[in-house]
Amino acid sequence: MNLHFIYVVKSDEWKDKLKDEWSYVYSMAKFYEWWLRKNFGLHYNVNTDVLVVVKTALMALRFGMKDLVKHHKEKGEANYHFYLSYFRPRWSDCSSGFFTENMGLIQWKNYDGKADKNRFFALENCAQVSHVLLHEVGRQKKYGKKYRDAIHEQWDKHIYNVEEYELYDKRFRRVEKRDDFLFATMKIPATRE
Repeated sequence: MNLHFIYVVKSDEWKDKLKDEWSYVYSMAKFYEWWLRKNFGLHYNVNTDVLVVVKTALMALRFGMKDLVKHHKEKGEANYHFYLSYFRPRWSDCSSGFFTENMGLIQWKNYDGKADKNRFFALENCAQVSHVLLHEVGRQKKYGKKYRDAIHEQWDKHIYNVEEYELYDKRFRRVEKRDDFLFATMKIPATRE
């Protein structure tokens, strides 16, 4: 199966955004190819792409989830499309983003310049990607509602600093928070039906 990470960006921002963020998006996609295979035996052919939203008066007002769903259908619903978007859906069952069959979305947070850029992307974006990916894994493996609930319970532990994220370096080795890390994931819940 194909997994496409699609970075969604406005046409007036794409050059600057890609210059600053594309290498991280590409590295993160390769990391998740490894992570899904290692933890769940899911072998995805992972690709990255950019969806530039052309700024017109009408498009600036209305571009949203229905446009991404249309894009997903046009590109092939059998592929798993994961959108790294500049906007958040108005409605979702998930606090981290949106998910449905073979489609996921998070609102990609812009680098704030306060911390190390890679740490920021790992903790603010990469961890959210793991959350939404776990929902798709649960759907594919037919784990059921208890697993969805367990994902959210585990996520709350991370959000409220009860437990740390799992951190990985550029060679995908587990590391501690004091070490250099490039990727962060939530802990995989044990509850499965």
